[in-house]
Amino acid sequence: MTGKIAHYAEVKSRDTVRYGHTYEGSVLKGISVEIVVGKKASIFKDHQLVKTFVLGDWAEYHSYNFAYHGKITAISAKTITVQPYPDSDPLPSAKRMSLYDFCWRNWDLDLDAAAEQFSNWLYTS
Repeated sequence: MTGKIAHYAEVKSRDTVRYGHTYEGSVLKGISVEIVVGKKASIFKDHQLVKTFVLGDWAEYHSYNFAYHGKITAISAKTITVQPYPDSDPLPSAKRMSLYDFCWRNWDLDLDAAAEQFSNWLYTS
């Protein structure tokens, strides 16, 4: 299925059901994504291309005190898999992210700023 193109005009998180009541998922306003399965993911904001990620690019997969980054190892029509850098995660297993999570974390990703922020945190703590 490599090369199949999927375009999502609206990037939405999953709906949830609690006690029989369905809650609508959140929508990333103005964000859309185009996926070429197995090759690249392009993120658009207000119909303008802001980021394109290909296999092997770095992306954020988690954050708490600082952002965790890894290499993109797989791109499917509905998920993107990131392999954490071995030294940055105590359990470096692949992280599969929904398109919502991936776009929310990476549409404005600036790796240089993230490295500087980590460096400042590391040397001031």
